[in-house]
Amino acid sequence: LWVGDRVERLAAAAFQVPEDPLQAWTVASVDGAVALRFEPLGLRQDNTRIGPLKSWYRQPWGLFSGSITDRSGARHEVVNAFGVCEDHRAHW
Repeated sequence: LWVGDRVERLAAAAFQVPEDPLQAWTVASVDGAVALRFEPLGLRQDNTRIGPLKSWYRQPWGLFSGSITDRSGARHEVVNAFGVCEDHRAHW
């Protein structure tokens, strides 16, 4: 997390990925500091197989909203921040 001129490490986060990748995703850290909702607006996806090599992914792009709390306890609101998520499975 970048806040002003400082950078803070965030705890591990879990992504709740819906079966339909164009439905809302949620992102929450194990310590509760990150609580975001991702609203997809579009999707890029691919399923490539070349011999034993496989790459399958869904990469929706859209808007994040919610909050992130820094180490000092200050809560930072996120409102319609553009970004991407990705669900990628590869075998090389």
